[in-house]
Formats: sequence, C-alpha cells, structure tokens
Amino acid sequence: RTYYARNYVPDDLLNLDTLGASCQRGVVGSCTELGRRLAALRVEVPELTPPVCVERDLFERSCDRGDMNACAELAHVLRRPACGSPDPERAHALYDRACRAHVTFACDWRDELG
Repeated sequence: RTYYARNYVPDDLLNLDTLGASCQRGVVGSCTELGRRLAALRVEVPELTPPVCVERDLFERSCDRGDMNACAELAHVLRRPACGSPDPERAHALYDRACRAHVTFACDWRDELG
C-alpha cells in the first residue's frame, strides 16, 4: 500500500503530481491520463474525491490541444449531470470528431447516444 495525502491510493493511481506537472507544461496526453486517473480515484477511493469537474477541465485542455482520446472522454463527461447540465449535442459532436480520428471507443459511445 502506498499513502498519498495521508490516505490509501492503489499503486496504479500514483504519479498524479508528475502527470499534473506534465499537463501544466503542455505535454499532450498527460492531462487526459490525469483526468482518467482522477476519475478512477473517485470510484476506488471516494473519500479522496477531487472536485467534481476537475476531469472535465483536464479533458477539455487536452482536447483543445488535439488529443482526440480526450475529446471522447470529455464527451462522456458532458453526458452526465455531475458537471452541470448535460450537453448531449456537444457530446455527440465531440464523439463524432474523435470517431473520425479513428478513436474506436468514441464511435461506440456516439452510436449509443444516437
């Protein structure tokens, strides 16, 4: 077990500080991975829950930098009411954009949305 911020964090969720620093420096994909890990952390260790919309901001940053995986993740967040009102139209557009860039899971999620 590893402890982070005085609480248990599964080993695969380590290096959040390193990812955060890379994201701040503009390393494409690091914001996406940080967002994914924070979302996983929310599920794995709910008492360490970060602010509810932090993943959205991270995915938005990476999507704006051209990371199509981040665009698909952002679309997924936009479908849920946790970060404000759901935006299915924007979600569909982001899924479609990522799908056209050959992000296959985005195609599946887009088709689910209809």
